[in-house]
Amino acid sequence: MNGCRRPETAGSGPRVSLSCVAVGHTGIIATTESEGASILSLGRSTDWGFFAGDMVTVLADDPTIGLTIRTSTGIADVSWHDAEKIHVILETIE
Repeated sequence: MNGCRRPETAGSGPRVSLSCVAVGHTGIIATTESEGASILSLGRSTDWGFFAGDMVTVLADDPTIGLTIRTSTGIADVSWHDAEKIHVILETIE
């Protein structure tokens, strides 16, 4: 996850792709790469999804599966392909 920059506050700084957010980091989902796509379906057999403005926490990463994340709708795995398309603004925990 090299080359990712961490913003200083949740309200400013660059957006980073979800795949750049380290395990344990929490952030606010800012946008997805495809304009107008307000929800991303997580997993083939679930209806879980999330919107811009939702909180997300990275729980784990796996070289094969991708990221395991927690949102307000539950816990789900996100493939690396999808994680690259989701942008977050990280929170700074003081």
